[in-house]
Amino acid sequence: MKKLTLFMGHTLLFYFVLLLLMSFQSSIWLQFFSQSPAPSLWITFLVYGAFYRSLGETILLTYLTSFVASVFLNMPLGLLLLCNSLCMLSLLTFKSRFMVTNPSFLALLTLLTNLLFPLAHYLASQFFETNPIHRFEFFSWLISSLITALISVALFQFYMWLDKVTAKAWPTEVGGSAQ
Repeated sequence: MKKLTLFMGHTLLFYFVLLLLMSFQSSIWLQFFSQSPAPSLWITFLVYGAFYRSLGETILLTYLTSFVASVFLNMPLGLLLLCNSLCMLSLLTFKSRFMVTNPSFLALLTLLTNLLFPLAHYLASQFFETNPIHRFEFFSWLISSLITALISVALFQFYMWLDKVTAKAWPTEVGGSAQ
């Protein structure tokens, strides 16, 4: 029972942080930097979850992050879930080959995932939407990816601190959990 309470408390704390980050991304960012593209801060949750959570927690994290982010993004929930699942699958594949938990390495993975997400969105839009994307904004996508990667270094330090404060055990090896 205590494990379940700690897990739920930790998960709710992380999703409260996600709500704050998404609020910042969708409203406050636009007030201060109106013309520059906003960073995709939910991608940092996916990258962090892929490397610091067990497989079950990672799947739950992907679904809940998609659900929370769909409220703030102009994107259907099913499409967002598909794109986030594809990104998570690529991260888990990468994790099975390389297990490096350095925040700067995770920032590089955030950059790569943030570059992959619009491609997955574009392709999924072409196949599944009645009104697919016609204009692909390359430079906006690139700038958003770079901004997200820069911000992610500080966010990963913050996520690690939250894990330490809430006594969350990290996986000890690829696919294994210390719990």
